[in-house]
Amino acid sequence: MAWTDRYLRADADGAGNGTTNANSGVNGAWTWAQVLSTAAAGQRVNALKGSYSLGNGNDTPTNAGTAIAPIWLRGFDTTIDQNDDE
Repeated sequence: MAWTDRYLRADADGAGNGTTNANSGVNGAWTWAQVLSTAAAGQRVNALKGSYSLGNGNDTPTNAGTAIAPIWLRGFDTTIDQNDDE
């Protein structure tokens, strides 16, 4: 399947739409709260290594993936795809 990539950073400012790995700006990475409320079926969320805080104890995603279009969360240290073969 063709994924729609989104990005997650611990230092994101919360103003971005998740389309880049930048920590700020309109196209900046998502916060953990934004991932929970916004990630949708067919999206691959690339999470930059960092310290993430859980929310207020209700860290249940708003949306769900499907069998053919899951929501995929994968981590990376510095480079996207670096862990794909592991």
